[in-house]
Amino acid sequence: MNIVDLLKAIYANDQVRILAVLILADLVLGVFASLLDKSFTLAKIADWLTTSVLPMVVAYGVGSLLTIVGPQLSVLSVNIPPIRDLAFYTLTASLAADILGKLKGLGIPGLAAMPSAIAGPKP
Repeated sequence: MNIVDLLKAIYANDQVRILAVLILADLVLGVFASLLDKSFTLAKIADWLTTSVLPMVVAYGVGSLLTIVGPQLSVLSVNIPPIRDLAFYTLTASLAADILGKLKGLGIPGLAAMPSAIAGPKP
């Protein structure tokens, strides 16, 4: 298996498509909110990419890689396939909470009453 095939095996699936849509929604809402409060800078996008998106991509990639090579490693006696799914569900929940928090901060009706544990504190 060459590197291109490995990258396709890791990232070419429906879970990555869902994560990409959530990341894009988070980006659009973040830019919109920062434009409304006049605090938009390109540096914030760069910071967000390096502190939020890159770790998500790496975490999912590691989970997916362990799912692919785990069964071939005899030292691992645990069931490996759920690691990719665990990474996916954790990242999905994190992105959903970020999106809900941004919608709450924008004053979307019905979200103001949402508990801080779900959508974060009111900004």
